[in-house]
Amino acid sequence: MSKKPTPTTRLAVWKEAASQGGPSRRLIDWSDEAAWAKIARAALDLDSGFDEKWNGPVRKAFKDFRLNPKDPYDWRLLLTLYAAAHASRGRPVKWNSESLCDLLRKISAAREKRPNAKPSEIYRSLVRPKAAYSGKSVDYLKHGHRLALDLERNDILRNARDLVAAGYLDVLRVSYQEKGWTITAADEKRIKDADTVLDDALELIGAPLGRWAKK
Repeated sequence: MSKKPTPTTRLAVWKEAASQGGPSRRLIDWSDEAAWAKIARAALDLDSGFDEKWNGPVRKAFKDFRLNPKDPYDWRLLLTLYAAAHASRGRPVKWNSESLCDLLRKISAAREKRPNAKPSEIYRSLVRPKAAYSGKSVDYLKHGHRLALDLERNDILRNARDLVAAGYLDVLRVSYQEKGWTITAADEKRIKDADTVLDDALELIGAPLGRWAKK
C-alpha cells in the first residue's frame, strides 16, 4: 500500500513541475511597468478564470490568516509566512511552526466560544473525544502552547512579530526624525518585546486569543 503524500513530498513534486516553466515565462519586458502591472493584476486575481483547484487553497489561506487578497502587500506577507514554514522543512517533527500556529488558532477559537474559561478548561475541551486533539493529554497541549508562543521555536509567529514591529518602528522613525533623533537598538528591542506587538502578530496569523494576558 502506497504511503499518504506528506507536505514535503508534495512540495518536491510541485517544485519539479514549477521548474518546467509557468504561464508568465514569456518574452515580456518586466521593466515595462504597464505590462508588469497588467500581468500582476491578472495573476493575483482570485476571482479570475484561473483553475479553481488552485485558487481555492489560496483563498482559504487568506481567510485563515485574515488577510485581504486585494492587497498586494498581503500577498507578500502570506508568501513570507508560508516560505518560512516550508523552506527548511525536512522530516516531520512532533511540533513545527505550522502545527504550532494551528494550535494557537484552535485555542483562540475555543476561547471565542468560552471567553471566561480557564486555560485548563480550554485544553480539556480540545482533547475530549472527537475534538481537534482527541487522544492527546492536557499536558501535551500545555507543552505545545508554550512552544507555540516561543518565538525561537515558532518561525511563523516570529516572522509575523517582526513584520508588525517593523510597522511600529516606521511610525516611530518618522516621529523621531521630526525631533532630530535616531532609532536605537534599545528602541527596536522595546518594540519587539512589547505585548501589543505580539498580540498584533497573533491576530495576523488568525489567533487573536492565542495567549492569556499576564496579570
